[in-house]
Amino acid sequence: MVVVAGRGFPQGVVGRFQVVPADPGSGFARPVLAAGAVLWRWAAGADGAADAADGGGRLFACVHRPGYDDWSLAKGKVDAGESLPVTAVREVG
Repeated sequence: MVVVAGRGFPQGVVGRFQVVPADPGSGFARPVLAAGAVLWRWAAGADGAADAADGGGRLFACVHRPGYDDWSLAKGKVDAGESLPVTAVREVG
């Protein structure tokens, strides 16, 4: 890990990084807070080993939502008194 500006953020991470304020709902009149995660792993290659070198690709965990007839990443709304990290663990775990 490379330390950036003394915060310990990793460099080279693909995707969006956002610092969550201590009170994330304060900027909205009626916020709906939610949290989740993108779960993935390398698919097994021809030899059964999970690695990207042999073109195995990635597998992503998705949740089917029958009410909408679509697929979504694991996520959910924050319960009263719950923090965003706790919500993410509850929804994904």
